[in-house]
Amino acid sequence: MTISFPKIIILSLLCTSSVLAQKVKLNKANTSFKELGYSKSVELYEALAEDGYASVALYKNLAISYYKIADYKSSLRWFDSLCAYNPKLPADSYSMYINALRSEGNYDKSDAMAQVMVEEYPDDSRAQFYTASTDYQETTVNSAVPDDVRNAGINSEFYDFAPAYFADKGLVISSTRSSRKAFSRKHSWTDESYSNFYFSEWSSDNTLSTPEKMSRKINKFYNESSAVFSADGQTVYFTRNNQLRNKADTDTLGTVLLKIYKATYEEGKIRDVEELPFNDDNFNTAHPALSPEEDYLYFSSDRPGGLGKSDIYRVAIGNDGSYGKVESIDELTSGNKINTEGRESFPFITSENILIFASDGRPGLGGLDLFYVDLKSEFKTVHTFGEPLNSSYDDFGLIYKTSDQSGYFTSNRITDNLGKDDIYRFTGLDIPTYNNLKLQVVDSETEEVVSGAQVKIKDENGVIVKELMSTEEIQTIGDLEINTPYT
Repeated sequence: MTISFPKIIILSLLCTSSVLAQKVKLNKANTSFKELGYSKSVELYEALAEDGYASVALYKNLAISYYKIADYKSSLRWFDSLCAYNPKLPADSYSMYINALRSEGNYDKSDAMAQVMVEEYPDDSRAQFYTASTDYQETTVNSAVPDDVRNAGINSEFYDFAPAYFADKGLVISSTRSSRKAFSRKHSWTDESYSNFYFSEWSSDNTLSTPEKMSRKINKFYNESSAVFSADGQTVYFTRNNQLRNKADTDTLGTVLLKIYKATYEEGKIRDVEELPFNDDNFNTAHPALSPEEDYLYFSSDRPGGLGKSDIYRVAIGNDGSYGKVESIDELTSGNKINTEGRESFPFITSENILIFASDGRPGLGGLDLFYVDLKSEFKTVHTFGEPLNSSYDDFGLIYKTSDQSGYFTSNRITDNLGKDDIYRFTGLDIPTYNNLKLQVVDSETEEVVSGAQVKIKDENGVIVKELMSTEEIQTIGDLEINTPYT
């Protein structure tokens, strides 16, 4: 059949129009992705994929966008497509892919991908952790676990997260529940309303009241979350988008970032809100935590010079309210490193100076997992919590009272979940404390020091927990659990 010239022109115009429409959609999707508007970018990229558009960038950005909004099942689908399209991935994409696989319970494939990652990126600490700890499922079973975990009973169908103790009166939580109105502002990352602070009071039977929204002095137009109060309840540090006025400031890419603020709380009122001096308009500073003596403020940040997507830092608080030099948590130890190339965030310091934090850069069950390290230890060995504190979903923002071995944390797990992120309560958790052992091998007959002897330290079940070769010098074996028999 012969096609007439006018029809050819019409078909050409239609094709050109379709290509231009796809290009407009792609530009919008890429803009949303760059501005961290992951919910919107998912919608736009999915529409392009349905139209038959395919590329490495599309698959990668879709997989990452779903990962960022914690939809690991959908993220996994697009990572599978990405690997089939282009088997070699950036290190961050490998790490997300491995975590997404673990979130869906596909541990065999996640271990196989970890081997691929370590071959491609042998110096990446995440790849080293993933491949060195192939028994991470068994490790979590033998870790510190509570007697009971259950929904805290104060959650909504929206995001409820980041609990904080408010003296002995109750909890301050972050939630997106209130401003669900047609005209309310929404966060482009999640397509949810911005989060505000709510207070939930303890009753005599240790239950919590229905959360009530706190003062407008602390709740502004943008996100507020992750508070920590001083022991007397009169000082609060908290995270907020880069805003002291009604307008949020942005970085050079137009992104509204996070900063830490300080305020006083007197007679039920928030006063004197001020930005802390170690914030910056071009990187995030978030999730404050106080040391037991309240002489250090710990936080997470993606500031330049860090190792990963977000690292844990601390800064000294002077008696006059001044702040010292910001230092990475890894500067405190000559032994193990705490930060990875992934995300370390939501720090909390117990009364025993144990740092609890969330990470997706270490072997775990999927998503963000909870870890802890004794800051009094010379070696700073990082330990994982077991199930049911950790799950195949995101688990983070844990707070803990040593005195009654109880606390709260946030999770988007399916079990007993009312919405998206929910707050859970746990009881009966005894976090082990650790000590160091000084060792020197001596011949029992000659009493001479022996070097080159193989030394194995076993726990009460006969499992080897430390292994080394002796030297002529006195050696230190770090992080052995106190009040536990070893051989």
